Amino acid sequence: MTHITDIIEELEQQKAAIDRALLALREINQGATATQSSSATETSPRRQMSAEGRRRIAEATRKRWAAARAAKESDDSTPRRRKRVLSASARRKMAEAQRRRWAAVKQPNDTAERNTAVKKSVSKKSASKKSAVKKSAPVKAAKKAAKGAKRAARKAAPSAPANTSVEGVE
Repeated sequence: MTHITDIIEELEQQKAAIDRALLALREINQGATATQSSSATETSPRRQMSAEGRRRIAEATRKRWAAARAAKESDDSTPRRRKRVLSASARRKMAEAQRRRWAAVKQPNDTAERNTAVKKSVSKKSASKKSAVKKSAPVKAAKKAAKGAKRAARKAAPSAPANTSVEGVE
């Protein structure tokens, strides 16, 4: 039923637009002075909506919103991931590590100069390595395998379980 009322409203709006266009064309045809007084009388005053009309519109709006909410609730059926929570000890460890990193950045100048000297010597060593003959493929493969074995051993080693629970939450 609301679909039909929507069509009626749209047609009335189009009719009003056509009436305005016809009025403008008449003004052009007869001259602006003769039609000014008649144009004011031909246009109807603003229409007021009845209480019943407002009630129908409000009801339709409520119905649309209810359908939208129902559709949204059906989309939210998938479970959401829980937020990860850090323990207090983990936060302390991270903060301490960050403090150590900042302390290394904010070293006194004499230590910084020593570090640049070390970097220069390291770059010279890497240059000499580049000029050396490339290692053969079997040697590289053996080193790679040794690294992989070390990693596997570290992962397999039992470590103390981390306390990831937050006080009051089990």
